[in-house]
Formats: sequence, structure tokens, C-alpha cells
Amino acid sequence: MNQKEKILFVLPFLPYPLTSGGAQAIFNGIDVVKEDLDVYVTFEAAASDNDNIEKFKSLLDRKVTVLPYLIPSQQSKEQTLKQKLYQPLFKTEKKLRKLAGYDFTPVRIPHRAWLPEELFPKRMGFAKHVCSIVDEYGIDIVQCEMLRNVTLGLVLPDKVRKVFVHHELGWVVHELELQSQKGDAFEQKLYLDYYKMCEVALLNTYDDVITLSSIDTEKLLLAGVTANIHTSLAVVNTPQDTMLSTNGWKVLSFVGPECNLPNVAGIKWFLANVWRQLRQKDSSYKLQIIGRWSPDHIAEVIGGHENVEYLGFVEDLPSVLKDTIMIVPITVGSGIRMKILEAAAMGVPFVTTSVGVEGIPVTDGEHCFVADTPEDFMNAIMRLKDEQLRKQLAENANRLAKEHYTLEALRKNRLEVYSIRKNKKE
Repeated sequence: MNQKEKILFVLPFLPYPLTSGGAQAIFNGIDVVKEDLDVYVTFEAAASDNDNIEKFKSLLDRKVTVLPYLIPSQQSKEQTLKQKLYQPLFKTEKKLRKLAGYDFTPVRIPHRAWLPEELFPKRMGFAKHVCSIVDEYGIDIVQCEMLRNVTLGLVLPDKVRKVFVHHELGWVVHELELQSQKGDAFEQKLYLDYYKMCEVALLNTYDDVITLSSIDTEKLLLAGVTANIHTSLAVVNTPQDTMLSTNGWKVLSFVGPECNLPNVAGIKWFLANVWRQLRQKDSSYKLQIIGRWSPDHIAEVIGGHENVEYLGFVEDLPSVLKDTIMIVPITVGSGIRMKILEAAAMGVPFVTTSVGVEGIPVTDGEHCFVADTPEDFMNAIMRLKDEQLRKQLAENANRLAKEHYTLEALRKNRLEVYSIRKNKKE
């Protein structure tokens, strides 16, 4: 009997609880192969994470070896102290940047901070911890997830197969972000090109790169990535037979936490360009924003807009999406919008942008409405006053989710990637 290969998943965070699309995508990628491979998982964690770590193990039926890197308590205390010291400075910078005309967001600071923020190594202790697991357990494949772990490709031993899962192309996000910011165009292009060069070079330290859409695959090829690139998929945890009722049209729902730049940019764009005009047409519309946002930031985003309610994180998402229309006004980003897959799985009609549905095989007018201008976005929402149209779009999107985004399809896809061997690895 052939011995199972050993794979180590190096995660950017503990993917529990499964309250975000990123956490669900990471968790499902691990869960679907735990019967086929000997699976090991590592991530940075604090002592306070112990309960969630145990719950994470239970979700995986304890068939996975979880080896977290516990951040030394002294470093945790130092980080907490730094946060207290820098918080007043951060708020001051926010005010100054607003006065200077920048569209401030706490997710990205100035473009000069991209490299140290995303592509530089974080903790040497964690990098050493990953390499020690490789040696101690005889790991065959190491899979790193998300940009914050991309630099590990530089230190992983040559004896292992190195796989990187790219959830979102960094330079693509920053390029779109800069289009909406003031600043010296020459300087911005310089930093963007330098960032792109570094990202591509780091990706080329891996044997294989997995993307979540064919569009991202094409962009990586054009950018000069020479590693083997494979297009995969992401799967949400929402059961695809939920099919919520579609009786309502007056309530719009936006789902997404503030820790993701596309969410911040998207809801700001919608409120600034669509919401008031929509309510001038029909004042009965209401908007609910779902996800974790800081009180100050949600007040800044919502301030001055009527009929907008912030719900925060909700335990039972289907209950608040029932009889609503989901809006996904994403104007910057890469990868896959998990909230669209959730809407399709639950049978929630939605309106989005071309960027929002990149990599998802939907057709405008068949599975949803795709609109890129404020007027078209507003008109698409108003068209969904038609109950039969809402129901038909929701049913078509749900059928697409059932056909393309299943756990078994994800399992087959990932195992195909892992089964490919370079000659030097055989």
C-alpha cells in the first residue's frame, strides 16, 4: 500500500471561526484532502487562541496535525504597547490625509508602505518554525496561502514541493487603488512597478502557483511568472439547497468587513454615487451593512446617509439576507468574491460590477445584473422590483453554484495539482 504524501499548509491566520470568505476558502482547501493526504497545518497564534484552535481541530475531525507557532508572550505585549502608542498618531495621519485629498482607508497606508506591509518577512521565528516542521515530519509538499506568507518561498528547502495559493494579486489591487488617489503619477508608477517585480520574483521561488480564477492565471503569465500556474476554485460553506425566499426588494444588503480594501472602496463608491439617486427615485429603499467595522469608520462611511443600518457581524447570515437584494459594488480587487458565491448558494438575487464577478462564470441578465456605472447600477436594482425576475436570477445562480462550486470539484482539482511532479522532484 502506497504511503500517503505529507502536506503542510502554512496559513496567514487561524481560519476559525469561519466568518469570512477567506477563512472558508482556506478551511475547505484543507478539509477536502484530509482523507487523501497526511495533512499538517501551521499558523501564528497567541495563547488566547487555544479555544479556537481546539474548535478548528474538531471541525477537521482531528484528522489533521495542527502545529501552531505560539507568538512569544513578550512580543505580544510589545505589540499591544505599540498599538496603544501609535493609535493617536494613526488618527492624526488619517485627518491629515483627508485634508490632503486622499481617500483614506485603514487597510492601506501610503503606497510606499506596501512592500514592508505585505512582501517583507514578518517573524523569523515563524519561518524557522515552518522549516523545522518540514524536517521533523518529513513533509513532501508545503502550501503557503496569501501574500503575507509569500516570502517563505525563499527559505523552504529544495527537497519539498513548494505550492503557493494566490487569493488576490497584490499589484492588481494597488494599481486599481491608485487610480482613485491623488499623487505624483511618476512616483506611483515607480512604486507599483517595483512592487509588481518583487511579487512576481517571490512567486517564482515556488514550483506551483494556484489561482482562484482563470483571469488571475492570465495576468500572472503576462507578468512573467514562470512557476507552474493552476486555476482552481473556492467553495463557501453555505449549503447550496438553502434557497431563501425572494419576496422582498426594498432592502439592499452589503456583506463585508472593513479589513478588506475592496469592501471599503466598494461601499464608499455605492453610497457616493448610487444611494442618494436611488432614494430620490424611491425613498422606501433601505440598506443594511453586515460585517465587522470599527465604530469610527462605520460612522464615517454611513454619516449623512439616510435609511442605512449597520448590523455588524451576524451569526445567522441567511436570516438577514432573506428577502433582500445583495449589492456587490466592487471596484478594485482580484481573486474571487466569496460573497457572490454565498449569494448564489443561498438564492439571493444580486447586482455587482465587472470586477466583482471576475473569474465567476455568470452571465449578465441570466444569473445576476452586472453594472459598472452609477446609473446602470441604480437601474439594475430598480429592475429587481420584478418578483419573477428576482426569482429567476436567484434560481439560475444557485444552479450554477451547484454545478461548478462543490467540495468534490475542489478536491479533484487540488489533488490534480498535487499529483503533478517536476522531474527534479521525482
